[in-house]
Amino acid sequence: MLASDFFTPARLKEMRDEICSEGFAADKFLANQPDCPVFGVNLACLYPFSPEVKETYERLSAQLGSADAGVYVYPMSETHVTIATFVNFAQHVSPTSERLAELNLLKDQLAAALQNASAGIYPFDLWMESPVISRKAAILPLSDPNNAIAEIRKRVVDNLAPSLRTRLETLGLNIPPLVHSTIMRFKKVPEDPQRFLSRFDEISRDVPRLKMTVNEIYITTETKPYMREGKIIHRFPL
Repeated sequence: MLASDFFTPARLKEMRDEICSEGFAADKFLANQPDCPVFGVNLACLYPFSPEVKETYERLSAQLGSADAGVYVYPMSETHVTIATFVNFAQHVSPTSERLAELNLLKDQLAAALQNASAGIYPFDLWMESPVISRKAAILPLSDPNNAIAEIRKRVVDNLAPSLRTRLETLGLNIPPLVHSTIMRFKKVPEDPQRFLSRFDEISRDVPRLKMTVNEIYITTETKPYMREGKIIHRFPL
């Protein structure tokens, strides 16, 4: 999938119209309790982004961070691409020790279920495209010309036993419809939304199209919102 297949001109216009009519939305976690204990489990790659894009990303991060005092830009160490969400952290805030023990049992089940999900998939490239903005976040679209992520997602679904999938659905199972990385959210809404939008457009136009090679995918845990604290617990080399 190319990023432009999802972010069509019509979709981008719809997103911009929504901002203009409803305004930006502050994130409830970053606004009130950015370091609250949570528990999430994901399948991911590029956590963090490849060293080859470090200079470009850190320049982008600095530019976005200076655009308004209310933004939270993911530092390089927190960048990642979510392939699938198995346990949604937002549904598991301040979990009890008993709940954590229960959720932790799923990690080994997932590792076993997905052991062969990447078989025959070799290292592949994702291409950074110009960032786009929604009411809630800035997104870095990624083009996947070989459709590797789509194939992995299909295999993930196929390899989950019905009982495990049913269990995960109650915990927030989600397969995203696009390949992307969220890179910015709002701690509070921009003081001057139109000025912020103009500045965002200026910044996004200058982001070069760069390649990142995916050599492995992994199961991660998330113990602070938005991978502010995360850990790789199982690796699947490609």
